[in-house]
Amino acid sequence: EKHDTVQQTWTSIEDMNDDVETLCDKLNAMELTSLTESLTAGNKGAADLAIVVDRANDQRDDNAKAKKAAQRARENARLEAKRKEAVARKKRAATPWAKEEMSALAKAVKKYPAGGANRWETIAIFVNNLCKLDETRTKEECIEKYNNLSKGKMDASRATSSSSTSTATSTSKAGASEASDWTEEQDRLLQEGLKKYPSSMDKNERWTNIAKCVPGKKKKECVTRFKAIREALKNK
Repeated sequence: EKHDTVQQTWTSIEDMNDDVETLCDKLNAMELTSLTESLTAGNKGAADLAIVVDRANDQRDDNAKAKKAAQRARENARLEAKRKEAVARKKRAATPWAKEEMSALAKAVKKYPAGGANRWETIAIFVNNLCKLDETRTKEECIEKYNNLSKGKMDASRATSSSSTSTATSTSKAGASEASDWTEEQDRLLQEGLKKYPSSMDKNERWTNIAKCVPGKKKKECVTRFKAIREALKNK
């Protein structure tokens, strides 16, 4: 009869053991004592044993709710940390670069040439460590400053060329035609080309391949652009 009552309550001994283990794990001593007394006072029929099943299911539901709450708390913490980082990044980006930071950036670009693994992460770390900044610079800020400096150098170069003698002006116009305004996309492709084809290659072959990476630009334009960027960083 007892066996039949158990079978009416659980489909298998394993299910019964799972419920009992769940209650032993989740209930404190007083709660277990109270449950045991209520079962002892009953007739030990299926209705009484169903109490065990209900309490076990309640504990599982509570456990699932606790897990979901913990997951929500972790997700909220992650989103809050992300929000704070975005605010901090915006604040850093609005902070002008000091002269020593510019100098550190120039040294880092020279020290870690294109082609190296995690180049811009390494450059950012170099700048932050050398300048001992409280508000550190990110790799994105370093790339943006690098591109802005190179653009400024090219603008200055064009201004100088336009004020030269007629012969020099003729020559500079030809150079300006070859080194017309570079878009951000072309700058990015140039950097990727420099990384893909390291300086250890044959010089002519290297720049020929790099130029193929930058649509609308010739080999000479790519070389001129690279030299202008390098010179801009040296003069800071």
